[in-house]
Amino acid sequence: MNQKRKSVNNKVILKKRKVLTFGEKKELCLFYNENLSLLQEEIGKKFEEALAIWISNALSVNKTITGEIIIAKAFDFARLMNIEGFTGSVSWLNNFKKRHNIKQYNKHGEVQSRPSEEELTKKREKLQELINNFDLENVFNCDKTGLYWKLEPSKTLFTGPLSGIKKSKNRVTFLLTFNATGSIKLPALFIHKYQTPRDLIGIDKSKLPVDYFWNKKAWMQTSIWNKYLELLNQRMKKRNKKIILLVDNALVHSVSNPELLTNITIHYSPPNTTAHLQPANAGIINSFKAQYCKRLIKNRIETYDDEIELNIPVPKLKIGDSISLCTEAWKAVTSETIHNCWIKTGILPSVVMSPSPSDEKLNNVINLNETEEVQRLLDQYNQYSNFTLSELMSTEEFILINDDNNYEEEEITDEEIVNIIKSNKTDLAEKEINLQPKISTSEALESLDKVLSFLSNPPDNFVIELNNRNLMHNFKKQIILFDKNSKVQLVLDGWLNI
Repeated sequence: MNQKRKSVNNKVILKKRKVLTFGEKKELCLFYNENLSLLQEEIGKKFEEALAIWISNALSVNKTITGEIIIAKAFDFARLMNIEGFTGSVSWLNNFKKRHNIKQYNKHGEVQSRPSEEELTKKREKLQELINNFDLENVFNCDKTGLYWKLEPSKTLFTGPLSGIKKSKNRVTFLLTFNATGSIKLPALFIHKYQTPRDLIGIDKSKLPVDYFWNKKAWMQTSIWNKYLELLNQRMKKRNKKIILLVDNALVHSVSNPELLTNITIHYSPPNTTAHLQPANAGIINSFKAQYCKRLIKNRIETYDDEIELNIPVPKLKIGDSISLCTEAWKAVTSETIHNCWIKTGILPSVVMSPSPSDEKLNNVINLNETEEVQRLLDQYNQYSNFTLSELMSTEEFILINDDNNYEEEEITDEEIVNIIKSNKTDLAEKEINLQPKISTSEALESLDKVLSFLSNPPDNFVIELNNRNLMHNFKKQIILFDKNSKVQLVLDGWLNI
């Protein structure tokens, strides 16, 4: 809708006790019709998104899916979302399948339906031909993974069997994006279950080291995927790059507005080949998880040390801590590891297809070093825990506890799916948020003054870092400026209300 019509409509709508002219009536009808069309389009997107989530979840728990089942389930969601006039025609089904890249309904678990080596060779050759049209700097892959962000290495702390369905609520979803040379690792996409966790109140989430999204299940969904693609497209524009992005053919990876992706060409992996042809699954995700596990255990060991030495209660890991740990973990995944994982898949052009013995050796050494370091930290962690040997996880169990084979294997109701795609404002922040008392600016300044007074006249042998003192001064300035601006706004509001 153009801006001119919008301004005219506002004047027309605000008219009171006057008879509208024919032109104004026509303008008003156009306004409502356009808004109704936009509303219907938005409802249609959410309807299809809910159905796509249901299909993905059904496949993940090994349900058989047919066209008839999709149409039947679509009617269920239409009733649940109060959508009238849905016919469930064959034409609609075909268009839905096309929009969501549904070519066949394979059950979850690619090990059971592994392609033959001959088939994989042919698919590799096709990918090599495709990739050969791009500079390797502009060849990207991305994939998502679940992460139990504060799970410590004890089987008793895990709410389900290690080989079964995972029920922990402390899970987030990550999407890692990187190029074939390993020279570019983009900020991770991070999906949490709250829009504003307590730990991030007052934080500008656009300035976090991750791309922060949310829904009630902390799952990837089509709308989040498309927002991320638009963000990725902007980043590639700034870099003056036109890239090819290799992704798996999951339903949530459907593209709503392909015309907006001016700098991205998306190529979907053939069905049942993700485990064999996706670089992310060739070791990059596991390397990231190993790096995260190291940092998580190290964080817990440091807090236990503080408890013993300083008598400080062990603080719970917060989501802000996890974001920092994840950022550090992703930075620690080396370009060598990333490039070698691309080589391992065999999808790069023949010039660089085969890894040299030195590359393989380097990759093995890196993986061995990561595992050994996790084991060393686990041994140190075990000294603080009261768990028996049978309760403690092995290094492999701890790293692979978030294994993709079990990701999202949790049956959910249709109502829960609808809630995932809705923006329910009562769920924007954690329920416990009201338990935290509000601190006024005057109270905060008073406390900061005490800290600064302490730093200006510290006890003997207490060494102060200049950066820490400057940080306190900067905090004080920020609060004073905020307080001043707030008072100015109150005065302006008072004048406007006169």
